[in-house]
Amino acid sequence: MSHRISAVAHSSLLLCLAIAIALPMQAQNYKFSTLYTFPGTTLNHPTSLIIDDAGNLYGSSYYGGANNQGMVFKVTPAGKGTVLYNFPSDSSFGPINPNDVVRDGKGNIFGGTPYVRGEYDNPGAVFELTAGTYAFSTVYTNYNGGPQDLALDSAGNLYGIMCYYGNYNCSYPSLFAIPAGGQWTDLWDFSGDFAFNPSNLIVDNGRIYGANGGDTQQGDAGYVFDFSPQAGLKILHQFDVNDGSYPNGLAQDAAGNLYGTTYQGGAKGAGTIFKISPSTGFSTLYTFCAATKCTGGSNPTGSLLVDSKGNIFGTTASGVFELPAGGVEGLIYNAGQPLLSPVLAMDTAGNLYGITANGSRESMFKLTPVK
Repeated sequence: MSHRISAVAHSSLLLCLAIAIALPMQAQNYKFSTLYTFPGTTLNHPTSLIIDDAGNLYGSSYYGGANNQGMVFKVTPAGKGTVLYNFPSDSSFGPINPNDVVRDGKGNIFGGTPYVRGEYDNPGAVFELTAGTYAFSTVYTNYNGGPQDLALDSAGNLYGIMCYYGNYNCSYPSLFAIPAGGQWTDLWDFSGDFAFNPSNLIVDNGRIYGANGGDTQQGDAGYVFDFSPQAGLKILHQFDVNDGSYPNGLAQDAAGNLYGTTYQGGAKGAGTIFKISPSTGFSTLYTFCAATKCTGGSNPTGSLLVDSKGNIFGTTASGVFELPAGGVEGLIYNAGQPLLSPVLAMDTAGNLYGITANGSRESMFKLTPVK
């Protein structure tokens, strides 16, 4: 029997191969499961979600907990939930209503609050939960406002954004540092009153990157900045309506590229995914569509995740999306309602975690890649 392929068949085969190679990657399929359901009204307005190397998840909620003043929690990979700290009740003194939390290499957890009950003029504070015992202590109290958007470097130095009036209205914002074992230092005072969205500050080789969400009352669409103590503040990109407006938090890959989303603006007015390369500068990777026929969601919120292959993950009002490296964006989880927290976490196996409503209760979900 002859194994020769006719010229027509050969040409068709080459055409099919060319088309297959040219087709962009589609979003990976994922299986949804509920990892943990928070009891009663324990969780209320979740503000952060982080993960350690063992797959344990940690987070905070602005309200909720035993006293409805916020809490810090832990959920294991097996789905066991624990409240690590309940913030004090109305009759007690101390920091309340945590904005977000970060975790250092030793397992200590740090967070910021916009208020300290019992202190003059309700200042903000940075707190610590010591690894192991999770004993609570106040690292620093600041009467100029509430710290948020915290980040740690490898040496244990803490950075963040100070906002007057805390989490909801960021007036007189400033960039600060608390050196390991040192004192609070103001690094930079931003001009004007800006709406800092969760900016997920990135610290890399002595430089700090972040996104200023813009001032909606003044028509400012926001910008991405780069700060170093030597050079001061540099604006990497100033947004306008055409390329996006009101940027959210940033992510960084191993090559130093920055990625982020804008909540609105872009060619279709429903937000964008952008990239800022150290060599080529700013580019728009994807434009969201607000039309009914659009299946990929619109108006992205929160920070992005970028895996080792360059795949990008984030959240919209519709659920969780993926933009494969060089591919087509698509929803991998449709929540059917806004996610309670726009922050995602990813473990070493590529599983995604987030928080949403589960009927009348809040729950942590897991998205497992389907092989």
